[in-house]
Formats: sequence, structure tokens, C-alpha cells
Amino acid sequence: MNWLNTKYKCFLFLGDPSENNLWEFSNWDKFSTKISSFLDNDINSLTVRVSQISLKDNKYLKFGRLKLDNRSNAKWTHNSPFTKELSDEWLFESGEGWLPSWTKCQNLDKSPDFFFSIINEKSHRLTRPVTFNPILLMSFSLEKYSQESILNLILSLKEDTKPILIVEQERYWGIQSGTGFTYAMNDLTLTHLFKKDQHGKPIDLGNFEEEWRLFKS
Repeated sequence: MNWLNTKYKCFLFLGDPSENNLWEFSNWDKFSTKISSFLDNDINSLTVRVSQISLKDNKYLKFGRLKLDNRSNAKWTHNSPFTKELSDEWLFESGEGWLPSWTKCQNLDKSPDFFFSIINEKSHRLTRPVTFNPILLMSFSLEKYSQESILNLILSLKEDTKPILIVEQERYWGIQSGTGFTYAMNDLTLTHLFKKDQHGKPIDLGNFEEEWRLFKS
């Protein structure tokens, strides 16, 4: 099963809720610039999918095909030159990036070389406090990228995003189950990250469903 052949180095950022949101245009611009530099020419093969709701119209927004470039970033991020009059009415839920695209991975029957996922914890806790926000997962194929280059990127992003915690692990895209697999990487932050609700209490490594280590560099 090609989806389970590649081992990944994974990093999970638990963001500081007091910091500006990653989906703000100015913050996302820094993030995307560093990811683009890391991926180099491969950046043209990366696609982004975003889930956002218009609170005014009570419906999901459609942005078309998105890349990790200035034109796409300005379409969906909040307070960009094109969205600053609109995005106050938007609720960002989640986003993810695939390299190559999700469609290409499906056609090749192969997991991506690089994947990221962002979850806005406030999107389902609008009236309740959060201990951390957002959740950012970044996963790198160890066949494709060197440990040194990955580490340099993570350290640079840590400086920009100022998370309250970073943990790391190595894993495959999923866990084989019969002829398929479960615990897929792209579901990790949505369905099986913690054993029970982690908000409103000190973060406990023992509450992660999988084994994660503190990132200490």
C-alpha cells in the first residue's frame, strides 16, 4: 500500500491564543514565504484547501483552486488588500496543504511529500475559552527532505508563531487496517489528537492519543 510506505517527521504546534491569528494576511504571508523557500521549485505543485464560513450569510465560502502564492493568499486570508472589508464576517475553521495536490496523490495512490493542517480551535468553541489556538501540524517525508533542513524551517517558524508548545514524532501516513488504513495524517488534528478535551487544563503529554515528544531545540 503506497500510502503507508513513506515515513514522516511530524511537528505539532499548539499556538498561543493571545497571538495574532495565523490566517491573518500579514502572518500568513510570512508563513507561506518560508514554506515556499523550503520547498523551492516544488512549491508550484502544492495546493491549499480552506474551510471558512460567512457568518453574515451563514454559508461556506468558495475560493476556487488555491496555491501558496501571493494571489491565492490574498483571496482567503483575513485583512488582505482584497478581503479587509469582508473578512470581519468570516469564521476560519481549517486549512490544509498537500504536495503534490490531494487529487494527484489519489491518482498516484501515494501519500504526499509534504503536508500541513491548521485548525482554529475557536471555531467550535465560540463562547468557551481555549488553552491553545491554533493547532498546526506539519509533516515532512524523510525520503524527500533532510533532517537538517526540516529543523531549520521549524526553528524559523517557531520564532514567528511563538507557540506555547511544540511536540514531534515519526509516523507513517496511517495505520494499516485490513485492505485500507486508519488514523490518517490528514484526520489527525480533527479526530484523534487527544484522548479527551485538553482545554481548560495544563497540557498533558499523556493526553495525546499517539506518542509525541517535546521539541526542545
